Amino acid sequence: MMFLLKNKRLWAFAGGLLASSLLKSDTFHNLAVKGMANGMKMQKSLKASLQNIKEEAEDMCYDEANITEEE
Repeated sequence: MMFLLKNKRLWAFAGGLLASSLLKSDTFHNLAVKGMANGMKMQKSLKASLQNIKEEAEDMCYDEANITEEE
């Protein structure tokens, strides 16, 4: 009986069966969809934040260039 517990191929096979049944479940599907949706929302938010940072940096560079030209 102990040889079955130490058999790596048996554990890999059992893990594969468990994984395939989990992947086919509606609960797993819904969690995956929600996770993807949250990731897309976060990406959109981060892109907007990055764009704001970029615009502020460009404004600062433009202002700095105008100050140095005036002197």
